[in-house]
Amino acid sequence: MRRGHRAYLRALTIAQRCDADGNEAGFADCLWLLEAAARLGHADAIHALGSWYANGRVLPQDEFKAMRRFRDAAARGSSDALCDLAVGFELGLGVQKNDARARALYHEAATRGSRSGMAAFARMTFYGLGGPIDLPLAARWYRRAADRGDVESMSALAFLFENGMGVRASRRRAESWARMAREFAHTEAPRD
Repeated sequence: MRRGHRAYLRALTIAQRCDADGNEAGFADCLWLLEAAARLGHADAIHALGSWYANGRVLPQDEFKAMRRFRDAAARGSSDALCDLAVGFELGLGVQKNDARARALYHEAATRGSRSGMAAFARMTFYGLGGPIDLPLAARWYRRAADRGDVESMSALAFLFENGMGVRASRRRAESWARMAREFAHTEAPRD
């Protein structure tokens, strides 16, 4: 078992109970456990603390501390942290805005199997953010994200097939992806 994993799991259990009960005071125990797991190098605990700094719910909002935590968690293997780090660079949250860096981080998260990373890298590649427009590459990454249940990627593929952008135009495939997006929109799987 990874160092800090037991404390991290206990923190998640407490956080879920606090959310369900509306018990904001109970997050103090959760925070203590997450910090203990983070000190032991648990990537998911470090990422969770970064998320709390980013959204300001349990900890005071601090984009700089959030980005520092995301960097640390990403260095320890968290693809979710890579995506959050990329969002920071894309939007300029706690760091200087840098689309090229964001695109590279999304690509790294995508190659690690992150559905969110795949969809975001495809979007940046489609629009030419942080690098050149590459429609065939965007279509391939949209397909990978769509195959993992990403509804926005399914819709993007419908558009690409409808307009023959990066793929051979196919009304049948466009309609198929559009139908799948509508169906999944009501039963979408959680992100990553």
